[in-house]
Amino acid sequence: MKNIMLIGASGHGKIVAEIAQFNGYSNILFIDQAYPKKTKNGAWSIVEKPDRKILLATKNTDFFISIGNNKIREKISEELKLTNCPILSHSSSIVSPYAQIGKGTLICAGSIVNIDAKIGKFAIINTAASIDHDCEIGDFVHVSLGVRLAGGVTIGARTWVGIGAMIKENIKIGKDVIIGAGAVVLNDVEDGETVFGIPAKPIKG
Repeated sequence: MKNIMLIGASGHGKIVAEIAQFNGYSNILFIDQAYPKKTKNGAWSIVEKPDRKILLATKNTDFFISIGNNKIREKISEELKLTNCPILSHSSSIVSPYAQIGKGTLICAGSIVNIDAKIGKFAIINTAASIDHDCEIGDFVHVSLGVRLAGGVTIGARTWVGIGAMIKENIKIGKDVIIGAGAVVLNDVEDGETVFGIPAKPIKG
């Protein structure tokens, strides 16, 4: 029996739990700050609040942060000092055997990760996203539903790429960037910028 404990019982958490099932986990439990007021997340039980003592006392179990917010995932990974964090990939995703994927990363349904792409730890490649050849995606990045990254795109840590955004080949996106839904990125984006539109431009002020 394969056991996994998911940290964060949200709608995103239910997606993670289902993908964990596809990856052969038969015993799936959540820990969440909402416990004991909330004891179920979809078909799965919430059993406790997140605490490092609980994680240390839990044997023969993998752990996964099932939270969509990039900075919160980073904070939890640092506070709980997580080990035994698998890569979870939906059965309908296509991941090149030549791609490199970091621990704790989620690859959702219908996503494509092409040859020589590199994805950091605790990242999210959401439903039907496409990561082309030689892309480099940093730690704690969230690539949202339907995003298209052309070849050679670089994305810095904690960046959020909004639903349906498209990024031209060889573009460099900095750390802590927000790219708006449906944006078309044709130029490099500096650290901390928020860009929207077609073509994408920084929001000023």
